[in-house]
Amino acid sequence: MARRALEDTGTGHLLAVSGLHVGGLAWVVALLVAALARRAGAVDPGRWGAAAALPAALAYVALAQFPLSACRAGLMVGLVVVGRLLGRPSDTLDLLGLAALAVMAAVPGAAAEPGFQLSFGAVAALLSLAPKARGLRAAVLAAVVASAATAPIQAWHFGTVAPAAPLANVLLTPVAATVLVPLGALGLAVSSWTSVVLDAAAWGAEVLIAAAEALAELTGGARVVGAHAAPLLALPLVGLVAVATGRRGPAALAVVAALGAWGVLRPPAEALDVVPVGQGDAIVVRGGGRTLLVDAGPDVEARRLFAHLRHLGVARLDDVVISHLHPDHTGGLAALIGALPVGTVWWNGRRSPSPPWRAARAAGARRGVAFRVGEPAGALGALRWQTRLSGPPARLSENDASLVVRVDGPGAAVLLTGDLESAGEARLLATGPRPVALLKAPHHGSRTSSGPALLDALCPRGVVFNVGRDNRYGFPHPDVVRRYRRRGITGWRTDRDGLVRLVFGSAARVDAAGRLPRTLAPAGCGAEGGVR
Repeated sequence: MARRALEDTGTGHLLAVSGLHVGGLAWVVALLVAALARRAGAVDPGRWGAAAALPAALAYVALAQFPLSACRAGLMVGLVVVGRLLGRPSDTLDLLGLAALAVMAAVPGAAAEPGFQLSFGAVAALLSLAPKARGLRAAVLAAVVASAATAPIQAWHFGTVAPAAPLANVLLTPVAATVLVPLGALGLAVSSWTSVVLDAAAWGAEVLIAAAEALAELTGGARVVGAHAAPLLALPLVGLVAVATGRRGPAALAVVAALGAWGVLRPPAEALDVVPVGQGDAIVVRGGGRTLLVDAGPDVEARRLFAHLRHLGVARLDDVVISHLHPDHTGGLAALIGALPVGTVWWNGRRSPSPPWRAARAAGARRGVAFRVGEPAGALGALRWQTRLSGPPARLSENDASLVVRVDGPGAAVLLTGDLESAGEARLLATGPRPVALLKAPHHGSRTSSGPALLDALCPRGVVFNVGRDNRYGFPHPDVVRRYRRRGITGWRTDRDGLVRLVFGSAARVDAAGRLPRTLAPAGCGAEGGVR
């Protein structure tokens, strides 16, 4: 609850060992030591304070095991202190640039990480746009500037934005940085003699969390906006820069560029994403502002699936179809139910002792999610989906008891076959399935699946294998891969191609990282079967 409240108010950085903590501690130590030196009649008490701040900051960074933002702050504190001791004034923006270069030299690729961008981006914006403000005006301006600088970064990496961030940072961040962190550090130092200081810090932290929870409740928490909203969320920062510099022309160009980037980055309105979740299945189907999830992957990949949904801007799952109850298809469901609203979960009606399935049912009971058995159908804008093969006979294995989901849309039809093997495929063939443009390979491309009769009946133009990298099962089996190739069927693998996306339209296409988009011909079979 504490983490969720801080994230919903845009103050999640308070749980990390951030540069703000290091700077706050150094500032408090410098003030205290300078005051003591002044009372003792020392010459230039400010130097004494600076000299004491440096070891305190470095010790805190080391105690925290050198996280990126703390290293950045530690480097800046060190450079400022050295300059102060040498009597050399320093430009903070220059110091920030030097710290950034040092971090990138030590950790190649660090600049692509969200922690680097949030840390250096926020500080650069503060130093550029709010360098001389004081008092309450400084706190308000700093919160607005920091929120404007970090909102597009947060949206790009995490797909969310916190409307309460400016207010929450004005109220909570100064307390955490200048009171709770120094109090906790002091309490740790004197813990061998008394626990009173640590108890006071703990009480203060509880008050801070309570305030964050109240703000989150008041504002409704974080909003899921999708990564494509990042350019739009950069517009307030553009406005602040335009006001600070008076340069309207470049700001206008930046606005045009942001609007263009937003148009390019928006995900397609109607698409089917085969999400790489290791050795498991997770397929996201979107259309008409609604979302269907078919299988939820293994539990160890729940965070990746959730991140993909946030990246798309999906704030709710209207329907979830669980093909069958094996953990590689149900493991992530409990976490998803706990993280976002879910309408109805459909499954094959069989009982399972699987811990992930029991956890999902328990999470659903807590959140009021309906679990139903049947053959549902629905619409997602111009897409139509329907489920088949419910109520499997008890003699069938769990794989062969998989539900099958068909999605029909402009330009393409897709069949999602769970983990069907030979017996399940025979049961599907008995229903007279229609041809499809894209097939999700049954049972990850196992040797006991993708039988010739099924491929002749479906005549797919493309096939996707949901497989984990170097999986111990050897999926997809070479014989099965050759079977598809002999029919001229294009194949994609999530272990090699990553996310595989089918974009519906008059010319439906499949996109995958590192491969050229491929247009799929409409489904259809020749007179003698096989691909036309």
